[in-house]
Amino acid sequence: MALRYILFDDITEQHLRGLIENKAAESLDIDYKRQTYGGKDSDRKEFLADVSSFANAGGGDIVIGMAEKEGVPIAIAPFTEDADKERRRLEQMARDGIEPRIIGLAVRIVPVSGGVVLVVRIPKSYNPPHRVAFQGAKRFYARSSGGRYEPNVEELRNLFLATPHLHERIRAFRMERIARILARETPVPLFTYRNRFFVLHVVPYSAFGMGQALVLEQAMHSLQFLAPLGSEFPSGQRFNFDGFIALTNPDKDAPAQRAYCQVFRSGAVENVAALDARSVISTQKLSVWVKDYASKHARALGKCGAAPPYAVLVSLLGMRGVRFGLYRSVMQEYTLPADRDHYHFAEGVFETLPRDDPEARAALRPTLHHMASLMGHAHSTIA
Repeated sequence: MALRYILFDDITEQHLRGLIENKAAESLDIDYKRQTYGGKDSDRKEFLADVSSFANAGGGDIVIGMAEKEGVPIAIAPFTEDADKERRRLEQMARDGIEPRIIGLAVRIVPVSGGVVLVVRIPKSYNPPHRVAFQGAKRFYARSSGGRYEPNVEELRNLFLATPHLHERIRAFRMERIARILARETPVPLFTYRNRFFVLHVVPYSAFGMGQALVLEQAMHSLQFLAPLGSEFPSGQRFNFDGFIALTNPDKDAPAQRAYCQVFRSGAVENVAALDARSVISTQKLSVWVKDYASKHARALGKCGAAPPYAVLVSLLGMRGVRFGLYRSVMQEYTLPADRDHYHFAEGVFETLPRDDPEARAALRPTLHHMASLMGHAHSTIA
């Protein structure tokens, strides 16, 4: 048993007592501390070393307020001081003492009998390696089942190379899926409209790790997932070989669909709509789709246990012969012709879950500005 497979906001005293009952020993992804880290420089260095070692490995939890013997939890030792103040202190230490900053680190206060337990959740990092930068010290730490250690040169080299390799895999996934869409190898048939498609991918970085797959039952009950582009709600949905799919037509034998939203078992989301481009394609409408659907999908992924960051990838396919305008009517505005068949826009990244519309627009700014170039503009009006 490990806490990392429990949604962070759902951790309760029962889960902590389950660690004791199951004798869940300290391991690669969990560490126990009877007392919180002190205020001395040596205590701060220990905290920073522990946190960075988790981030440079597979991520994990530090449980503060748990007595252990030889690494096995034996009793809850509640923290009885100002828990919110301590949470802020730990988060501040991590922000100030680790380079680069660890995205997604959080501290949860879990009420227990007699006080609280603090759970520090450190996600697996996708911009490693992280080093402790405190009082002139510049040291790297990694983690094994035996605890933290200082990696050798070869291990450090692998950590530095991890992020570029991950980005290459995400881009390869995108292009492989684009090739299948163009070859009409989609999960369901789409209306042709001269093979013109709008494609939105929202891909958790964790989709390319060895971590937990998405819990499909949870994802399927999240309405944010289930709306294909251009729809508020799905008309049909079902599990399929790749995960589950939401459709615009409830008839499972329908000859074609206007759009679909495929959620892969890995957590990657593919939302595809066929475009009727007999007049003008509205760049404003597509930009709003990107902002709205990408942020909804990201929030739903977070609820289902697929933590950020998420890459947002947008493509327009089969655009030769199309005209772009801010709106649909060719009579009301200036339009520009497409100068190529396929457009693959700059990637946006949600480093954290977007809490509101301004946060979503800020994270998607590279994508939205790139889309504005279809109308000869340098900047998007909604970014």
